[in-house]
Amino acid sequence: MEPISPGQLGRLPRALAPAEIEVGVVVPAGQNYVVLSVAGSQTPAQTVAVGAVTTAGAVAAAHGGVFGSAHSLAEVAGPTPLRPKNICLVTDAATEQVVLSSSGKEVWALLQSESAVNGHTLNDVAQQAQLSFVISNPEGTDLIACPTADIENQTIFYSYIRRVMLGDAAEESFLPGTFTNENTITRVEVRTSDPIDPVDGRMWFIIDP
Repeated sequence: MEPISPGQLGRLPRALAPAEIEVGVVVPAGQNYVVLSVAGSQTPAQTVAVGAVTTAGAVAAAHGGVFGSAHSLAEVAGPTPLRPKNICLVTDAATEQVVLSSSGKEVWALLQSESAVNGHTLNDVAQQAQLSFVISNPEGTDLIACPTADIENQTIFYSYIRRVMLGDAAEESFLPGTFTNENTITRVEVRTSDPIDPVDGRMWFIIDP
C-alpha cells in the first residue's frame, strides 16, 4: 500500500466525537434550560461550529430566540430527528447515571449559542452558550422540551459533540482516558467510551458527511 501523502492527509474526512464536561452545572428552579459559565469552566474549550457548517469545533445551533430567558429546540440536523449533531448526553453529577423524566424518557440537551457567527469563542458577555433539555416524544420520532419539573434544581454533567478533522488529529486522540474491564463495565462507561450506544443504537463517534 502506498503511504498517505500530506495532501491526501488534509482531505481525510471529518468526524464527530464526544467531549465531557465534568464540572457540575446547576439547573435553576423554574427552568428547563441553563446558561453555561465560561468562568466556571462549564463550556466547551473549542471555538463553536454554529449550524450546518463543516468547520472544526463544538457543534451548536444558534438559539434563535431570547437567549438566556427561554428554552429552544434549535438544532443542527443529524442522521435522524433523535440525533441532531448538537445533542448532549446528560448525567446526574452525583451518581453519573442518566437522568430520566417522569415519563421514563432519558433527558438529553441541545447545545445552543447566543451568537450565530460560526467559529466564535465563547465568553460570558455576548457570546454565551446554553443547554436546552429535551426528551423524545411519545412516538419516539422527534425531540420535545423536557418538562421543567423533571430537570430543575438538578446538578448535571454533560458531554457535547465536537467536530474534528482526522487529518489534524494526533493518533492517540480517540483513545479513552482509561482502559476499562469489560467484565465490570457500567452503563455510564459504555455510553461515554464506546462509539455505539448499546441502549438505543446512537453512534457517539461518526464520520461527518
